[in-house]
Order: sequence, then C-alpha cells, then structure tokens
Amino acid sequence: TECRPDLYSYQSLIAAWSRTPLAGTAQKAETVLHFLDRVSNTTRPDLKPNVHCYTAAIHAWSHSWEYNKARRAYQILHHMRVVAELKPTIVAYTAVLNACKSPAEDIECEHAFQVARLVMEELRWDEHVQPNFLTYATFLHVVATTTYEDSEQREKIIRVTWREACKDGQVGCIVLENLRMAASNELYQELLGPVMKPDPVDGVPVVHLPFEWGKNVKGERMPPKRYVRFSLEQPVESSVREELRQVPEDWCRGGPYSKEKQKQAIYGLEDVSFTVDEDFGIYRRGMSA
Repeated sequence: TECRPDLYSYQSLIAAWSRTPLAGTAQKAETVLHFLDRVSNTTRPDLKPNVHCYTAAIHAWSHSWEYNKARRAYQILHHMRVVAELKPTIVAYTAVLNACKSPAEDIECEHAFQVARLVMEELRWDEHVQPNFLTYATFLHVVATTTYEDSEQREKIIRVTWREACKDGQVGCIVLENLRMAASNELYQELLGPVMKPDPVDGVPVVHLPFEWGKNVKGERMPPKRYVRFSLEQPVESSVREELRQVPEDWCRGGPYSKEKQKQAIYGLEDVSFTVDEDFGIYRRGMSA
C-alpha cells in the first residue's frame, strides 16, 4: 500500500513551523500552505487546506520578527475568507492582531496599526464570530506599541475598546494588564474610577470588577480577579518614533469595511488610516485615486 502524507500531515508541519523561533520559518509555513492550495486544485483535491492550516500559517507570522508580518498575516486571512471561502475563527482574527503588535521596525508601526483597525472593523461585521478577552487584550497591546502615547486618537480608541470589552463581559486579567500598558495614568483612572475604592488596611486604591465585566471570560489561565490593586506604573512604554506619532487631520466619514480597504491592507496602506469616535463611528482618511 502506498504511504503518502495526508492533509493532517501537512497541517502538523505548518503548525510545527509556526512554533519554531527561527528566521524564515513563517515563509516556510506559508510555502507549505501555498503548495496545498495549488495541488488541491489539480491532482490532490483531498489536500485542500482547512481553517486550521490557514490559522497555523497566520500564527507563524505572528510569532516571527520578520518585516511586514502584519501584512503577510492579513493576506492569509483575506485569502482564507475570500478565495478559499472558509469562515475564520476568532483564533485566526486574534492571530492577525498578534502579528500587528510590536512591529520589527518602527517604520512599520502605522501600517501595523491600520491592519489591526481593519481586523477589528471586520470582526464587527462578521456574524459568525465574537471577540473574546484575548482579542481585546491583543488589540490594546497593538495600540500600546504602534501609536503615539499622548494622541487624541489613541485615547478615543482605548475608550471604545474598553467599553466594548466591558459590554461583552470579556474583561480578563490580561485585558486589565494591557489596558494599563496602553492608557495614560489619567485615562486609566478615568476608566476604572467608578469601580475603585480605597483598601481599608493601607488606603491603596483597589479596583472592584463588576461580575458583568468578566462573565464571558473563558479559558484564561489565571481566573479573572474580582479586585486588583491600583498602580500608576506603566509596565511598557511605546518605542514609536516621534515622526510616526502624528495624527492625520484630514479625516472623512467612511462606511463599513470595503474591498478597497482590504486591498490597501494587502498591497499597502500608505494612503489610508482609521480612527474611532465616541459613538463607535468608523472614520478613515481620504485616499487618493
């Protein structure tokens, strides 16, 4: 009997590459994915890549320190949804967000942030998945490492993200940690002030989390605490260069995510950017024709 690798063999290979901390492994994982896509349309229809194959390839990029990893991860997500006509899970969306945080080069920060904004916008319009606590935590991490610390745009996005996480009951410990990373001292106190009370022993402010804020958190290794001690120390500072920290002034009203925005995310986002207002309205900078 002929013995040859099946789809699960290749799926395991892609997953193995995604967990290997060596240079070039993301490209190797994506090469295997392209091979499966090609042969499944010709001689081996049984090798048609599934959601797990695509997600593992996205993970490979999110775990790498390669240049342009945010764009490459989004390309795979877009191909999975549009070309392969598969339904991405929240794991796939969150993996793309992981590829956007802490870019390898400072010059990538603006692009990585815009890809992350596009992913969050698409999530709002996907009826099959809902953001979980890791999604919100990862997006806050992206905001912390790709945007200007004192920009009005950053504060608005943090407020909206925090409001959505609370509304969805997805405030886990890691969400609180990354909120502390992204928010200024003033904004942090503003968002948590309503649930903050002094400790009766030493007077240190303690945040008492309402049950509703974390009622849907599932799978967090450290169970969500109902209270945490307040700290004004920010664990991480953004390394974004000053010249990348300017907020564009020419914002114009935009609708739901479009094919034009997806194309910009895949081939380059030099002419498009996103922000959010207090009413959850999506804005984008006018793109040249």
